[in-house]
Amino acid sequence: MINKIWKINKINYLTLTSFLCLFSTILILYWVLKFAEYGIDFTDEGLHLNWISNPFLYSSSITQFGFIYHPIYNLVDGNIVWLRRFNITVIFGLSFTLTYFLMKKVIDSEKISKIFCIVLSSGISVYALTCFHLHTTPNYNFLNFQGILLTSIGLVLIDEKNFNKNFSAHIIIGLGGWLTFMAKPTSALGLAIIVPIYLFLSTNFKLRFILVSIFTSIILLILVALTIDGSISLFFDRYIVSLKELTLTQGNYDLDKIFRFDNLNLPPKIIYLIFYIFLFFLFFIYFEIKNYKITNFLIIFFTFLTFLIVILLTLFDINLNPNLGPYRPYMLFGILFAFVFANIFFTIKKKIKINETQWSIFFLFLVLPYIFSLGTGNNYWSFSGRASFFWLLACLTIIFSLFFKFKKKKFIIFFVLTVQLITSVHIKERMEKPHRYNEPLRLSESKIYINNKYYLKLSKEFSNYINDFRNIFAKSSFKKNDPIIDLSGQSPTLVYLISGKSIGAAWNIGGYKFSLDRAKANFDLVHCKEISNAWIILETKGKRSISTELLSYLGADFPSQYQLIGSWKTAKGAGGYKNPRKQELYKPIKPELIFNSCNKTRKQNK
Repeated sequence: MINKIWKINKINYLTLTSFLCLFSTILILYWVLKFAEYGIDFTDEGLHLNWISNPFLYSSSITQFGFIYHPIYNLVDGNIVWLRRFNITVIFGLSFTLTYFLMKKVIDSEKISKIFCIVLSSGISVYALTCFHLHTTPNYNFLNFQGILLTSIGLVLIDEKNFNKNFSAHIIIGLGGWLTFMAKPTSALGLAIIVPIYLFLSTNFKLRFILVSIFTSIILLILVALTIDGSISLFFDRYIVSLKELTLTQGNYDLDKIFRFDNLNLPPKIIYLIFYIFLFFLFFIYFEIKNYKITNFLIIFFTFLTFLIVILLTLFDINLNPNLGPYRPYMLFGILFAFVFANIFFTIKKKIKINETQWSIFFLFLVLPYIFSLGTGNNYWSFSGRASFFWLLACLTIIFSLFFKFKKKKFIIFFVLTVQLITSVHIKERMEKPHRYNEPLRLSESKIYINNKYYLKLSKEFSNYINDFRNIFAKSSFKKNDPIIDLSGQSPTLVYLISGKSIGAAWNIGGYKFSLDRAKANFDLVHCKEISNAWIILETKGKRSISTELLSYLGADFPSQYQLIGSWKTAKGAGGYKNPRKQELYKPIKPELIFNSCNKTRKQNK
C-alpha cells in the first residue's frame, strides 16, 4: 500500500521533502546567526580581536589573518556580532559553492535539476558550520578552512576540455593556496604536496596550468608584502623572526613535529555510534536498492522524524547535551564506511562504476582535514574534526553515483536531512557547553556594549566582571589606545574591551615553560617609549601569570615606578577556570625613568 502511494505521489513527495530540506537549512543558518550575539571568550578570542583590530602593531607573525580580516572589521565598524556573521556567511557560501560544483561534476547534468541541486547543496553545506566552537569571530583556523575550501573549489572546477574554465580553475587554486599560506604556512605546505598528487591521479596534471596557480599565489604574496611591510625583504623578515621565536620557545620545529600522527583513541560512546550508524545506513542502502517495499515507509517515517528533531533543536531552548566530546565528528565515519562498503559491493556486481576522477576526489577529501591540522599543537585527529566537512564530501562523491544511478532521489533527501540532524546535534552541544564559558548560551541575557554602540549577550557573571574592570579603567586617566602590558597571561579580551593597545603580542600567553622567554622576545621588538608608557595588568597568584621579571628585563622597576589604581575579581569560568582570581591595574608614574632605563638595558644586552 505504501509503495503504491509512493508511486502515485512521487513528484509531490519529492517536492515536499525538498521543501523540508530547504526549510531545515534556513532554520540552522538562522540559529547560528542568532547566537552570534551571545558569549565571549577571554583568551583566544581576545587574541583574534586584538590582531584584527590593529594588525599593523605587530612586526612579527607567522600567520597574517589579522591583515586579511582587518578591512572587514573596519567595514562593520568593529561590530563583533556582524564580524562573526560575516565569517559564518563566508564559510557557508564557500561550502555551498564547493558542494554544488562537486555534485555537477560527479552527476550527469541531465539527471538532476538545478533547483534540486541547490537545495541539496545548501542542506549539506550547513555541516561546515560545525567548525565553530563558542565564538565565530574570524581567526587563522577559519581563514585556513576558507583557503582550503577555495582551493578545493578550483580543483573540482578543472575541466580539461574547456581551456577558459581550466585556466580560471587554476587561478582559484592559486588564490586558495595563497589564502591558506596567509593563515597557516604548514597547511599551505601540505596543500603544495597533496594538490599535485591529486592532479596526477585524476589525470589533470598540466604543467602550464600548475604554473598559473603558482604565479597567482606569488603575485598576491608580493602585493600583500608591499601592503603590510612596504617591501618583500621586510615581509620575509617577519616570518624569520617568528620562526626564531618558535625555536626559542618550543625547540626546533622539525618536520617530524609538523607531520606527526597522534594516537586515535576514540571513546567507547563514539565507537558505538559509528557502528550503529554504519548498520543503519547499510540496512537502508541495501533494501532501498533492492526495492523492498518496507524501505519506502521507513524512509518517509525517518525523514519527517529527522525534520521534527531539527525544528526542536533550532527553535526551542531545550536543555539537551549529548556530551559526545571533541571526537563527535567521527560519527561521519559510520556513514562513510557504509557507503564505501556498498559501493565496493555494487562495483563487484558490476551495477555501478566509479571512475578515476571520483576516487581521486574521494581520497583528496579524506586527507584535507589532516592538511587543515598540520602544525597545530593540539591532537591532530581531534583537531581534524573541525574540518570534517571534507569527510562528508568524500561520502557524497560516492553516494551520488550510487543513488542517482538507481534513481533513488528520496534516499538522497533523507541522507541530507540526516546530515542536518547531525549538524544540529554538533551545534547544540557547543551551545550548551561553550568553550571557556560558564553557562549555556541560551541562558545569557546580560548586555555588554562594545564601543558604546553594539552589544553582546553574556552571562551575569561575565557581565559583572567586565563592568568591574571597566569601572576601574574609567576612574583612572587611561585613554583609548594607551599601551598595556598584560601579565595575567590569559586576558587579551580584557585589553580589547577597554580599547587598549596590547603591545608585545596580541596575546602574551602565560602558563607554559616558554611563556617568559617568548614574552621577552616579543617585547624586544617594541619601542622603549611604548614600554615606558604602558599600563600593567597583573593577576596575583594566577595559574597563567607571566612573571614581573619581564618588567625588570625591560628596564622597569616594579612596583616602585608604578601606582596601583584598583583591583577586581575575574568571573567564574573566565579563561576556563572555575574559581575567580584577583586582577590589578597599575599605572606608570615615572615613564621618563622607565624609558631611559629601557634604552640603557637594551644597549647592555646587545
